[in-house]
Amino acid sequence: MKFVDFNGEFHKCHTVGPVLPSPQRRPVLFQAGTSGRGLRFGIEHGDVVFAIQPNLPGMQRYMRQLEEAASGLGRKTPGVLFGVQPILGGTEEEAQRHLDDLIERLPLDGCLARLSGTMGVDFSGIELDQPMQEQATQASQGLMKAFTSVLGDRPFTLREVAIKWGLAVGMPQLVGTPEQVADKLESIWRETGCHGFNLTPTVMASSVEGFVDEVVPILQKRGIYRTEYEGTTFARNLGLN
Repeated sequence: MKFVDFNGEFHKCHTVGPVLPSPQRRPVLFQAGTSGRGLRFGIEHGDVVFAIQPNLPGMQRYMRQLEEAASGLGRKTPGVLFGVQPILGGTEEEAQRHLDDLIERLPLDGCLARLSGTMGVDFSGIELDQPMQEQATQASQGLMKAFTSVLGDRPFTLREVAIKWGLAVGMPQLVGTPEQVADKLESIWRETGCHGFNLTPTVMASSVEGFVDEVVPILQKRGIYRTEYEGTTFARNLGLN
């Protein structure tokens, strides 16, 4: 056991660690952020980067930006996990009905609060169902720019944006049968070179259990998802050491 002996401008410490070190010596460090400063921080300090991009072109663009930034810093590109939200059904129509049912149950006030907390914008003076392009406020202009790639290049309303954010926090939703969702995940993985995915559930814990029981076996049969863990630590199983 070693003493931590540090004397800095803002912090002084002379003690021992409160817990024993883990087998991997330190926790795996994740970083989230897509700004230039965020990318640099993730490259310099993170083992894995968590990223939210609304579609495949955005994911591919993000991977290029991360690789170029890492090369410019003379560092190894960290692994990337993209956030996605699978929504399953026995048929594509059933999966869409499941999504529609989730949207129907969402409390709009909660969606707006979640969106407001993320964007730092007061939405009280913005009409819910008027096209955002027609609302000449600084808030609406920022939202239009942020969500054009999510909802498509068409007029959209604050209600649409809030619902999308309340359910998926801007992540792409993979809606379909287990086979279709497996196809989409494999396609993203192959076309971006990402490390993997961070799944956002819809209903806990049934949506997670559904993915594990119905999608994972398909990926395993294709030979692109492990059937057992290679190591005994999180870092080893992420391929970090």
